[in-house]
Amino acid sequence: MHRALLARKYRLALTPEQKKQFELKVLAEKLFKEKKKSYPQSVGPRFIDDRLNEEQKPLKQAFQVNQLNGEKIMYSTSVTKYDRHGYKPRERALLLTNKHLFVLDGKTFKIKHSLGFDIVQEIVVTTESDNLLLVRIPPEYKKDKGDLILEVNHLIEAVTMVVDVTKKPQILKIMEAGTIAHNLIGGKQGVIDITTGTNHSIVKGKSGHLVVSL
Repeated sequence: MHRALLARKYRLALTPEQKKQFELKVLAEKLFKEKKKSYPQSVGPRFIDDRLNEEQKPLKQAFQVNQLNGEKIMYSTSVTKYDRHGYKPRERALLLTNKHLFVLDGKTFKIKHSLGFDIVQEIVVTTESDNLLLVRIPPEYKKDKGDLILEVNHLIEAVTMVVDVTKKPQILKIMEAGTIAHNLIGGKQGVIDITTGTNHSIVKGKSGHLVVSL
């Protein structure tokens, strides 16, 4: 009981920013502790809601003024998107608002993908220490051509932010390493192989699959 009182006293003494940080860290623990190997490295550092580089920040401001129509940006970070066919890496920015998940061209901030929270079926990560994020989109969603394959450097932080904003912890799926299928347009599927290697990399393998080496 004494510990509970101390904990309550601590929470009441926090500033709004500190309280939010505390809540996000508690949520990350619930989502990832003993479920993903990279989780322990995320415990100490503060979660930051803007991970864009200096060149991208003015583009973000312009995007907010010209495109968002009152929506609030809750989180932003640079990511790498891999083409569904051929798996060519593309420089992108991920912006999370209170209503949408946007994937933008990393240099121009042109909209490449705009997903309402009702469109996102699942966000998939592995149990390993990789930074792979698979955003599952319904096959019948005609505006897109299949699931999004992303590499996100601060993955625990980004996924925690998405779950916090959407209030949908059930959209997170943590899968064992091995083979993960991703959906393409027309009911077809591609394959992502999670393997153990000497260097971390994400490349197209000789099999034609996307190979994530740990």
